Amino acid sequence: MNHKKLSWKNYCIYFILMYVCIAIAIFSAFIPVIQSLSGELHDKFLRDRISYALMAGLIFSIIACTATYFTMYPIYLKRPPRKQALAFWAFAPYTLIILFLTYAFAQFANMDLTDLSDRNEHPFIRIDPDIERLTIQADLNYFIVAALIGYALLFIYKGFRKHFTLIAMDFLPAQSSTPQAAKPVELSDHSTDTLLDEAQKLASTFANPKPVDPNAPTVEIDFYAFVYGEGFDYVVFNEGFTTPFLFDEDDTIDTLHEGMYLHINKALYIRFDQIMMIDLEQRYIVIAPPLMKIFKAVNHEGVKKKIASYRYPGKPNGYYRIDPTLIAKLKKKIERISS
Repeated sequence: MNHKKLSWKNYCIYFILMYVCIAIAIFSAFIPVIQSLSGELHDKFLRDRISYALMAGLIFSIIACTATYFTMYPIYLKRPPRKQALAFWAFAPYTLIILFLTYAFAQFANMDLTDLSDRNEHPFIRIDPDIERLTIQADLNYFIVAALIGYALLFIYKGFRKHFTLIAMDFLPAQSSTPQAAKPVELSDHSTDTLLDEAQKLASTFANPKPVDPNAPTVEIDFYAFVYGEGFDYVVFNEGFTTPFLFDEDDTIDTLHEGMYLHINKALYIRFDQIMMIDLEQRYIVIAPPLMKIFKAVNHEGVKKKIASYRYPGKPNGYYRIDPTLIAKLKKKIERISS
């Protein structure tokens, strides 16, 4: 999965969403007690519970996120995580906090109110007896209902899972299956003619596929391009149909079908035999008419807009820009296969 460089906003959005849900759930446990009070004690307990919910939610969120990190790190140390797994892990910190607080609130029901005065006489404990007496009357049912509503809100908002996925792929040692952009290089050591000759050799290589087993089942689906982005990978195949595509653990777009897909732009791979011309100096390609027809018929609006965004301005249909940061990668691939 290709994604932009993370900023502090990615971390803050995920953390704040979870923190707010936890703080609200904690405060909800004391709503019945607050409603039963009046006067000065009501205001005193209300202020105390608001500050408690905010502080406890912050502490528990930090601890739970840290525990999740140290759990995920050894699991994915040697292999990249799948996107479905990361979506599951996004809810791990929230679940851990809810389970702990459910147990804590359940234990309040077993506490003896007569023991509070004795504990508060300890020189190092300065808890207001009224506050503690009211605290252990927390309603577990209110807390569970608020926690489940929090689950529903976090699940409905896809950004919660998306931001966690980006964060996880950023800090985990095993990176995404999609390749990263190469650094731009100077082209003075290779003329356009030489590069085009090498490109023709590469096209010839793909034009002579290896013999296949006649007894092997035939597959009608033919992949033409890949479009990827934050949280998804789509393959474009016959007649413009698109579908999400998941790679095996050891596969990437660069290795699929012996590497016959060329990384043209940040979110676009095109099958080499559908490219009529490559100009690395002007940084554009010209795709074959069949692929032009397929791109025009793409049935996924988001994929169609992504492909259209890479059209070469001022050129006819079929011209697509090559990202300058991918020139070195294209040169290296053409030279390696041609040699």
